[in-house]
Amino acid sequence: MAANLYSDGGIFAPGTGSVGFIRKNGIMKRLGGWGWFFGDEGSASWIARTAITYSTRVKDGIEKDSKLPEEVERFFGLPFRETIAYLSKKQDKRLIASFAARVDALAVEGDDLALKIMEETADYIRKIIGRLSTTGGRVSLIGGVMRSKVIREKLEVLGVPIYFGYQAVIGGIARLTNITFDERDYILKELGKSLRDLPEEKLMKCLFAKREEIF
Repeated sequence: MAANLYSDGGIFAPGTGSVGFIRKNGIMKRLGGWGWFFGDEGSASWIARTAITYSTRVKDGIEKDSKLPEEVERFFGLPFRETIAYLSKKQDKRLIASFAARVDALAVEGDDLALKIMEETADYIRKIIGRLSTTGGRVSLIGGVMRSKVIREKLEVLGVPIYFGYQAVIGGIARLTNITFDERDYILKELGKSLRDLPEEKLMKCLFAKREEIF
């Protein structure tokens, strides 16, 4: 709940998997987090798994034409049927989730089926936001899926703040100084500007420095 400065409210994190938390009167309750076999809706693994399932339907001729099957083959480097067999046997959540970025890219390019999947993802996140909003507190989103322009555009009307990586962590640090949300967001904005101005080599060193290089 660092993104909310540990105040009452809700947070949803769609990344490789997905989970949400509600905090009200100091009591925490979890939403989702049911695992990728039965849950993880709105996450990268769900997007990719759904896209691959739709791809099998395209192959069977029961779903509208799409570039998804071709992209599955290109991304995983195997013929389609072999890809399905390999992924089914390996059951690697992170490997499958990594395909979500390609689904998002196809959606941006206008592939109807890919766009449908991203819209379903946004719809689920919208429902979660509705549930989180029942606390009457601040609602925030974090997680890699929120980098999707398609999803952000679908949700922007709700006005829910989105945070990534270090931004969410700063919420926990900021709590120690009792700063306000506006002050925290100003710090993040200025920090973001500074990071954008750094040479890429220096930025990568800062982000991926070894512990002994920091202390």
